[in-house]
Amino acid sequence: MGKKSQFTLNLALFNRLPFHPDIHNILGDFTSVTLLSVDNSALDTFQQRANDCNNNYGKTWIIAI
Repeated sequence: MGKKSQFTLNLALFNRLPFHPDIHNILGDFTSVTLLSVDNSALDTFQQRANDCNNNYGKTWIIAI
């Protein structure tokens, strides 16, 4: 494990949007990827850092759409 408190996670999202009634019969790669910035440099509790991470993920997801 690295010693850095700031890092970026590469998240694979599996989301097959229902664009067509037969979408679940199609074989293919429906993966999208997004980056999540994590900053553990603050001396907060684990719960606060997890909440911050979750909030950052929400911001990333909104920007990606």
